[in-house]
Amino acid sequence: MAAEIATQMQDDQVRADAAEPAASAGVELAFPVRGLSFQSRIAVVALVTAVAVLTGACLLFMLQQWRTERAHFIQAQQALARIGAGDISEEFDRGDRGDALAVLRNLSSDPRLLRAELVAADGKVVRGFAQVGRPRVHDGSSVIDVRAPVDLGGGRTGALVLSVQPEGPGALLPRFLAMGGALFFVAAGVALFMG
Repeated sequence: MAAEIATQMQDDQVRADAAEPAASAGVELAFPVRGLSFQSRIAVVALVTAVAVLTGACLLFMLQQWRTERAHFIQAQQALARIGAGDISEEFDRGDRGDALAVLRNLSSDPRLLRAELVAADGKVVRGFAQVGRPRVHDGSSVIDVRAPVDLGGGRTGALVLSVQPEGPGALLPRFLAMGGALFFVAAGVALFMG
């Protein structure tokens, strides 16, 4: 019995001597080292590393999703501008310039459209409209101008310019957090079952 107590005291002294240099260097450990086996310490470090890597991967995934969403939005607006420009070109080919404004107004069903202008080659606005009663949303997103070429008839060319505002990061954040969280928990679950 006395031998076991002496061995325990020696083990405690060795642990205290090992912890003393860390304490004297001003390093304070965030979790209690005493009582954790070497394998447990390795497991804790591996778990913390895995959580950090999974969190970083989820953040990068959300950033990539936001960039993809923005690229798809711009492509959709460019397609809308090309369709509108084609319709306006047909109206000018028929000589019916009044219906060009009607085509511009038809574009107003897009909730993110702020302004649509038909611009001549010299930069002069031929026709245009701005959304009335639909204030610009200040959600951190910038206004994007999308251009599509228009044949104004008589050899003149111009462009249809649509000013659109994509959804900002604040509007997309809940969806991306849900996707990132799901990715994190699925990856953590797979790691736990494989470990």
